[in-house]
Amino acid sequence: MRPLITLLGLFLLGELVSGCTSFKDATFANYQAFAEPSGEYFDTPLASGQIIMTGSKAPTDILLGLLPQEFSPYIHLGIVMIDDGEPYVYDETGDPSLNLDPEVPPTSTIEGMVRRVPLERFVDRYFYAEIFEPAGADRAKVAQFARHHLAAQTPFDRYFNYNDDSAFFCAEFVARAIEHGGGERATIAPNRPNRSVSVVMGWLGVPEETIETSSLVDQSNPVVRMSSYSDSEILALNAVKQEFHRRFTADQAIGNLFRWDGLRPIMRINGQRLLDKSLARAKTLPPDPQLIQAEVRAIADRLYGEFGD
Repeated sequence: MRPLITLLGLFLLGELVSGCTSFKDATFANYQAFAEPSGEYFDTPLASGQIIMTGSKAPTDILLGLLPQEFSPYIHLGIVMIDDGEPYVYDETGDPSLNLDPEVPPTSTIEGMVRRVPLERFVDRYFYAEIFEPAGADRAKVAQFARHHLAAQTPFDRYFNYNDDSAFFCAEFVARAIEHGGGERATIAPNRPNRSVSVVMGWLGVPEETIETSSLVDQSNPVVRMSSYSDSEILALNAVKQEFHRRFTADQAIGNLFRWDGLRPIMRINGQRLLDKSLARAKTLPPDPQLIQAEVRAIADRLYGEFGD
C-alpha cells in the first residue's frame, strides 16, 4: 500500500505546487473585454492588482478539481501586474525534489517563491484564463503586496498552512493580497470526504481544506477572458469537470477515473470519451450554459449510467 500512496502523493504534491513576450489581444482566438479600458495598458481593461484564474483540461487538473467541497472550474491563481508597460502575472509556485524514500513525505523537499511571468506565456499553459477585480479590495494595495513579496522572495508554503503567513501557496498568495487590500478574509472550507484522498493528504501532512475561490472574486463578472477556444468549448469543459465532481462521491476511488503512467495520471477511457465528445459537441452549439450542461450530462449518462442530482 505504501508505494501506491507514495506515487499518488508525489503526483498530487507536484500538481499542487505548480498550479500554483508582450501580450496582445490578437494572440488569442477568443479575447473578450467586459469592462472599460483601465488606462494602464493600451485600450484594454488590464490593470495592476487584478486577479487571474485559469481553467485546464489536463487530467492532473481535473483530478485536483475533485478535492474541494465546492466545485470550482479554476485550477491556478495569480495577480496581474503592469510593469514597464507590459503585463505580467505574479504567482507563487514551488517544485518538489525527487524523493524515492516511501517513509519521507515529499513535502519536506519543496522549494519555491513568488515569481513573475509574462501574461501571454502564463495564459498559454491553460485552456482559458479569466481576469477579475479583487473582491472588496483596493487594486493598488493588492499590487503593492505582490511587488513586496516578489522582492522579498517569499517562499512557497510546502505544507499549505493558511495560518502561516511567512510563506504562501498559490491561492493563499492571492487571498492574502486581497486581505491586505482591504478585502474580506478568504473562506476556508474542508475538502469533500473521500478516503482515498484523505490517506494521501494525511501522509503529505497537508490540511484537508481549500480556499474557496468564489470568496476572492465575483466569478460571474470577469473583466477579461482569454483562450484559444470558443465560449461554448469553455462552457463544455467546465460542465465536464463539474460532472466529474458531482459523481466523485465519498465511496469513489481515484483509480475509478484515472490510471497511472509513472507519476502521471491518465484519464480512463470513459472519462476521456466524456471530455472529447463534450468538446466536439460544443463546437456545434451556441454558448448557452444550460443547454451545454444538459448535453454533457446526457453524454455522461450514456457512458456511466444515470446519476441523480
